[in-house]
Amino acid sequence: MHKKELYPHLNDAALDLIGRTDEQRIYAIREGSWLGYKDAKRILARMEELLNYPRITRMPNILLVAPSFNGRYEYCP
Repeated sequence: MHKKELYPHLNDAALDLIGRTDEQRIYAIREGSWLGYKDAKRILARMEELLNYPRITRMPNILLVAPSFNGRYEYCP
């Protein structure tokens, strides 16, 4: 029987982990994942912009505010 038939609830990334060792699966879980929400993508783009900003005495910055373990969703330039 095919993996997709045995585990129809799993996506392709999870199916790829089925035959791997416990250590490899644990590592994959610990790597985390990125959920590309619209606001998160916008904030990430701004952070990338700041990383590439020319070095000056007073560098621009941002403040990200959110409850713990809830991601950072409020953007304060």
